[in-house]
Amino acid sequence: MNLIPFFFRKLGFKWMFIIGMLTWVLRMSLFALSATEGIVVFMLIGIALHGFCWDFFFVTGYLYTDKVAGEKIKGQAQGLIIMFTQGIGMFIGSFFSNYTLPEQVIMY
Repeated sequence: MNLIPFFFRKLGFKWMFIIGMLTWVLRMSLFALSATEGIVVFMLIGIALHGFCWDFFFVTGYLYTDKVAGEKIKGQAQGLIIMFTQGIGMFIGSFFSNYTLPEQVIMY
């Protein structure tokens, strides 16, 4: 998190988002490989990538929202982005996982 200002100067918002999305894909792929192949190292690397994923995607999104929103609505814009990413988004995700998860889980 301390390196975010350095990366902003070098990369900018667009590349920070792209790197953030790619690290999420890499992280989830490593978790999937760990689950199917049973390689614990992939899981540990995926756990270690969490900070990069969070900083490069979510923190960048919060900073971008703060930059784009006007002075009068900065608080409302931040509240809206939190509601969508960690409120409604998690609710909808857990709702739909109820239908997809039983098909994906192998019962022993």
